[in-house]
Amino acid sequence: SPVTTGTSVVGVQFKDGVMIAADILASYGSLARYRNVERVIKVNDNIILGAGGDYADYQYIKNIIDQKV
Repeated sequence: SPVTTGTSVVGVQFKDGVMIAADILASYGSLARYRNVERVIKVNDNIILGAGGDYADYQYIKNIIDQKV
């Protein structure tokens, strides 16, 4: 069955902090299905969530976090 997936999230630690970057495209196989998709969110001052792969998994986790924060 078809799955909408994402691509990459990268995190880099440096002396004064951490940088996280992600693409904003969700694809359906080779078809660019959704553009401007959120993949990185600040959970609190110490936690950032970045997600690639199946976008539905990210949405599920984000909804749980939103309910608890």
